[in-house]
Amino acid sequence: MAFLSRKTLKSGRARMRRIDLAFERLCQFLLIGYFLFFAVSWGAEREAIRISTIEVSGAVASSADEIRNIAQKLLSEKILWRIDRNNALFYPSSELSLALLAFDAHIKAVDMNVEAKKILKINIIEYLPKHLWCMSGAEASTTDRGICYLADSEGYVFALAPEYSGYPFDIYRTNIAGESEQDTPIGLFMLPKEELERVYAVIAELEKEGIFVHEIDQLDEHDYSFTSDKPWIFSWTSSKDPSASVANLKLAEEEIARTKKGTTTVKSIDLRFGNKIFYK
Repeated sequence: MAFLSRKTLKSGRARMRRIDLAFERLCQFLLIGYFLFFAVSWGAEREAIRISTIEVSGAVASSADEIRNIAQKLLSEKILWRIDRNNALFYPSSELSLALLAFDAHIKAVDMNVEAKKILKINIIEYLPKHLWCMSGAEASTTDRGICYLADSEGYVFALAPEYSGYPFDIYRTNIAGESEQDTPIGLFMLPKEELERVYAVIAELEKEGIFVHEIDQLDEHDYSFTSDKPWIFSWTSSKDPSASVANLKLAEEEIARTKKGTTTVKSIDLRFGNKIFYK
């Protein structure tokens, strides 16, 4: 006949007390969680904080109506199938920002807040088009310019461009690293920052002399040809000083005017070799 020791009985009772205590705490946790969930759900439905108006500002290229529709759709969703998000406490700001950035490539950033607990204000910050980046050579379409994209002042390519006549923006044809791999230049830069700044510098020097550039074609890593309002195309390398290069161009222009008077017009001027200027 087996006998249970006093120590064994105490150990069994202690274990049962621990189980009962754990079960009691679990019940308390679930009960508190239920009441918190009910209180939050009830509070989220109060009319005093319910969003009744969506105001969109800053949308020019993007559609304000579509932005409101996207916002309304996200506001109608629930948290845990019960908690209303159409209010100043739980409105989906992060999800809405991401959805709008994915919706339209013209959108650079989104800022939003709820005023007076009732009005959701969405401020759209768009990329400002400064240039066109166009495909060239075998990549070009049947149109003269080929397929073109909009780029901002930093050279960031952000959206497919509509067809333009004339030169509302200057046109760049550059070799964008990664463009062929992802089949689109969107999300990439036309040129590295320092390289673009040097191109900007020579264009600014040209404008001081009354020469306005329309097209920039990249010939090599640092070599470019420029089409302007002048009858000739000129070549330049970014390894040369912009102001000195433009000064040489003016000297070449004066020389051409003096020596080629009444003869065939010069079609190209090459400034890539320092003080040695070639034209034909």
